Amino acid sequence: KYRLSKSFNLCFAYTQLMFWSIYKESKPFQDVNFKPEVFYRFFERDGNFLKALDLGFLHTSNGKDSIDSRSLDRVFLRTSILTKLKRNYLGGQLKVYKIFNEDETNNDIQNYLGFRDLTLFLTDLLMIKDNSLNLHVRTFAGSKVIDFDKGGYEIGLTYQYGNSDFNPSL
Repeated sequence: KYRLSKSFNLCFAYTQLMFWSIYKESKPFQDVNFKPEVFYRFFERDGNFLKALDLGFLHTSNGKDSIDSRSLDRVFLRTSILTKLKRNYLGGQLKVYKIFNEDETNNDIQNYLGFRDLTLFLTDLLMIKDNSLNLHVRTFAGSKVIDFDKGGYEIGLTYQYGNSDFNPSL
């Protein structure tokens, strides 16, 4: 994410999600999703617990046209929390959203993505000098509050390395 102005809390963010077919001979990408977003951050606190509140717009597309096209737009409200536990941070984000402008090929996407996205994370599970290993868990429930047939779940590990000026992650 990038804050567009120091005097105004308008931010731009970009995420690209690629599914790689590593078991195929040429190892092509099976699917690619482009996700630009713009959001206004109402506040951001350094204090403990409630960290930020954002209102934004997110576009998702596979970048293809015609019958292969898949895209949708969402408006969202996202809140972030953070608390310190000894050397670790425990945090989370709850994003509630409304889907619109979905393609005809995904007119039932609300049944799968639902209306909310919840992410929890724990930092510094493993520390090696200035590098750290972090854990995150994400869920979106489909059209119901809990729906194991639709929706999705994600568990990930992120290894952060570098220094305070440049801090890439794997």
